Amino acid sequence: MHWWKSQFPDESGPLDILCEPMSKLMHRVRDPLRGQQLRKLYQHRPRQCDGMRVLKDVLNKQLHKYPDGVEHTLLLGAIAGATWTADRAHLQGLRTVPQCQYREGCENVDEDHLSWRCSAWEVVREPLAMQLVQLAKGMPWLREDPKDWPPCQRLCCLPPVHMFADVKEEVVHQFVEQQLAMFYRVLRMR
Repeated sequence: MHWWKSQFPDESGPLDILCEPMSKLMHRVRDPLRGQQLRKLYQHRPRQCDGMRVLKDVLNKQLHKYPDGVEHTLLLGAIAGATWTADRAHLQGLRTVPQCQYREGCENVDEDHLSWRCSAWEVVREPLAMQLVQLAKGMPWLREDPKDWPPCQRLCCLPPVHMFADVKEEVVHQFVEQQLAMFYRVLRMR
């Protein structure tokens, strides 16, 4: 191999720095980097990220629809299980109480409360949540009620490996797209 050719992990062939057009070159560099980031995330949180091995391409395709840095960061944080909540701020001594600041009498704000239960975000969450429930009906391993979903799926959009077995790829893409859109809208409103 010559100095102007390089081989990246997950690449089928060598990368020709001198001859390939810049747009193709950038795409071929970004894809392995995204894969590397997902592998690091999986190694860091294997229990939460079990489905990532199966959904790597689906997640990359859906995340690519959010080119803005803020949007992308919010979703990567949700997928990584790193959404900043009042509960976490309270545990770190940055808030005096872990309760919801948006609704009086709400419970402690953790990821589940923020994404699924807080009535402050019901307007943006419910239409997408109803669509997720409809899509869940087509998945044999996933119960219709989001309360019964595994935490990795419910809170991070990362299902256990077996969950999307024998499900049409189109349905998987729709499901992931809806759940990420819901997470994004709730996090952005906050």
